[in-house]
Amino acid sequence: MRVSLSGGGSHPPSPAMAFFFSRIFPLPFALIGAIVLLFGMRHFGHARASLDWPVADAVITASEVVRSRSSNDSGPTYRPEVSYDYSVDGASLSGDRISFGGAVSSSNQSWARSVVARYPVGGQVQVRYHPDDPSLVVLEPGMNWAVWLLPGFGALFLLVGVAMLIFLPRMMRPAAGPPEQVASDHVDNAAPDQGFVDEDNPFRDR
Repeated sequence: MRVSLSGGGSHPPSPAMAFFFSRIFPLPFALIGAIVLLFGMRHFGHARASLDWPVADAVITASEVVRSRSSNDSGPTYRPEVSYDYSVDGASLSGDRISFGGAVSSSNQSWARSVVARYPVGGQVQVRYHPDDPSLVVLEPGMNWAVWLLPGFGALFLLVGVAMLIFLPRMMRPAAGPPEQVASDHVDNAAPDQGFVDEDNPFRDR
């Protein structure tokens, strides 16, 4: 298969262009995918382990629905935001993580309001904190659907980047054609032998 990037005809791309598209162009996909995948797996591990973390009493200090407008004018989205104060070994700390998986926004306003309704300001709740880092805290421990988003996107980008690194060099390699055709073309294009003498020709110069 021959890939043309020169804007016309079936000529193969130049070596520099072939190197860029087969080796350089896929790297951002693979690199971004690897970073997002590692970051997502970190959240994934925290979500699973948080069910066994120590418990601390906390007080809700802020609870509201934040409205944002998307850049593509597809309508507003709504995100619940909850803040709380807690203490560990006499140290006062604050947190705002509801669950692992990042701050999730939705076009469903009722969902965001339902989350906020569970945590009214001044309410007493329990939070889970990392035993080695008490500042890493979560209000709703355990797994949820949002935890899978970052690893999923990261794995997708990584696979696309690796696939391009493997297949693009093959696709951009010039096609030589069948061996028989190549041999025939070579013979047809060869210059005639100027020193050839036909001994059986009776009309040759004497």
